[in-house]
Amino acid sequence: MADLKRESEAVWHGIAAIVTPTAGGFPTLADMDADPIGPNSQLGYYTNFMNLLDLCAVAMPTGESPGGLPFGITWIAPRDTDKALIDIAMNGPTEGRARYPYRAAQDDGGPSGTTDPTQNRLSLLLFGAHMNGLLLNPQVLGLGATFLGEVQTAEKYKMVYLPEPAPHRPGIVRVSEGGVSILAEEWSFPKSALGEFLSTIQQPLGLGQIELSNGRKVHGFLCEASAAQTAQDISASGGWRGYLSSL
Repeated sequence: MADLKRESEAVWHGIAAIVTPTAGGFPTLADMDADPIGPNSQLGYYTNFMNLLDLCAVAMPTGESPGGLPFGITWIAPRDTDKALIDIAMNGPTEGRARYPYRAAQDDGGPSGTTDPTQNRLSLLLFGAHMNGLLLNPQVLGLGATFLGEVQTAEKYKMVYLPEPAPHRPGIVRVSEGGVSILAEEWSFPKSALGEFLSTIQQPLGLGQIELSNGRKVHGFLCEASAAQTAQDISASGGWRGYLSSL
């Protein structure tokens, strides 16, 4: 079981959630009387593995089957990411949002549907331990952040290795020459959670704007030049995952 759990953990690198049917069929009472074991096994096909693999999940109604029976889907993510998973589920199927209108009121500060929720979110670039599947990613998910995708910086930066404060992490520094493109992850954060997140970021890192390869500018964490002067240059790895793979 431990071997299977470790093997399955690789699935979460690069994705925020998996979606499945909540139940794989609609057995009747007559079906259960005829075969108590078979229909029960079928009903547990999309649920039993979650406890075994220590996952969390949100099930929600999404409509009806062709036969007119209610049908639901389940959103699945790693343990301790419940808050972020609810955020994903509430922004999922239209019918789910209609049945649970509190989501818009909670995030937008007003009645459901009166405010564009994107106005209350801000994109941030993550370069190190906060990225998908790494040590501090549960902290990001717990704040309600959602993964938007991988991006590349413009060729104007270098990446240095910062062993302190723990855990070790990269520092991104803008340079006038000799810069390279660094791989990053772009995440969307609720603005209401930014204060809590920023309070966890320590020197020599600070928030600033970072230019992407397509010219777009996104907020991210830059390293103080004074700290970068004596730090190991790991730009050749192309990103934090590349550096970790080289160890």
